[in-house]
Amino acid sequence: MSLLWKTTKLGRLSLPGRLARSAAGEGMCDENFHVTPRMEEYYRELGKDGALGLIITGHAFVSPEGRRRESQTSAASDTDIPGLRRVAAAAGRDGSRVFLQLSHGGLCCEEALTGLVPIGPSDAGHAPEYAGRAMRPDEVKRMSGLFAAAAGRAREAGFDGVQLHMGHGFLLSEFLSPCFNHREDAYGGSQENRTRLAVEVIQAIHAVCGEDYPVIAKINAEDGIENGLTPELALVSARMLETAGLAALEVSGGFCFRKKAVDTPMKPVYRNTPEGGCYFRNVTRRFHAELNIPVIMVGGIRVMETAEEILDREEADIVSMCRPLIRDPSLARRWRAGERIPSNCLSCNRCVALSRTAAGLGCPAVHS
Repeated sequence: MSLLWKTTKLGRLSLPGRLARSAAGEGMCDENFHVTPRMEEYYRELGKDGALGLIITGHAFVSPEGRRRESQTSAASDTDIPGLRRVAAAAGRDGSRVFLQLSHGGLCCEEALTGLVPIGPSDAGHAPEYAGRAMRPDEVKRMSGLFAAAAGRAREAGFDGVQLHMGHGFLLSEFLSPCFNHREDAYGGSQENRTRLAVEVIQAIHAVCGEDYPVIAKINAEDGIENGLTPELALVSARMLETAGLAALEVSGGFCFRKKAVDTPMKPVYRNTPEGGCYFRNVTRRFHAELNIPVIMVGGIRVMETAEEILDREEADIVSMCRPLIRDPSLARRWRAGERIPSNCLSCNRCVALSRTAAGLGCPAVHS
C-alpha cells in the first residue's frame, strides 16, 4: 500500500491516511452565514470513499468583526452548530477525519463588509494595503475566549479537531509578524511575546474542549515581505506552540493581499523545477527536522509520486493539497484506485476569485 494511505496520528486521533485537503474558503453560506445544502454536498463529494485522511474545511470566523468575506462560514454563534454538524457528517461519512479551520481576519477585514473598524495588533500604518486600528488590551484578552467558544461549537458539531489560521495576514499571523506587531505590552517586542496570544488561544481551546481535542495550526514560515516573519522567528513560535499542546503544524507562507503571484500563499506551479513545484518544500523539511509534532507539507503538490517521495524521505508527516482538489474532488480516490495521474490544475487561482462571488468556490475551467 502507498504511504499516502498509511495510518498516522495527530495527538491521540488516528487518521486513516496521510493525504490531506488544505483549507479553502467556500463562499457558499447564506445571508446569515449558515451552511447551505450546496456546501454540504460539496464536502460529501470531497469525502467520498474516505480517500483523504484529513479534510480541513474553509476558514470560519470566530466573531463578527473578524469576518473576511461575504458568504463566509460562521462559527461565532450557537445557531451555527446545526449547519456545521451537516458539513462534518457529510465530509466524514466514509471515514475521513474532518477539522474546522477557525480564523479572525484582523486588519485584512473590511469595514464596508462588517460595519466595524478592522482591528489588529497595531494600527495599519506599516501595512498600507490594510486599514484599521490597534487592539485594546481587553480586546486582546477577549480573543482567546472567542476562539475557544468557536472550537467548542466545532466539537459539538462533530468535527474531529480544529485548525487555527495563523498564516496569510490574518489576525494571529499579524500578531506573530514583526511587520505588523509593534506592541509594547506583553504581546509584542520579542518573538516570544508576539506568540503569546496564539499560545493563549490553544490553552483556552483545551480548557473548553479537553486536552485530547486536537488543535493544529497553519503558520507562515516566512511572510515574504520586508521586516516580516522569517523561518528562524517562525520556528521560535512553532516550538512555543508545540509546548502549549499543538497537535500538528501546516507550513505555509505569504499574504493574501500581495499583488504579485509569487508573494501569495497560492503560487504558480512550475512542474519542471527541481522540487516539482513544491514551493514550501525546503522550509517545511526544516520544520519537520526541528519539531516533535507532525508537520504537514502543502503548496504546489500535483503529482502522486512527489507526494509519496516526500513521505518516504520523511520530509513531512502528511502531504496536503488544495487547488488540485478544487479542480477535481475525485483526485485522491482516483490515486488510491491506481490511476497515477498528475493533477491537471492550471494554478490560475481563478477558483479563489470565484469563491468571492455568488458562484462560490469551484474551478472555472471545469464549470465553464
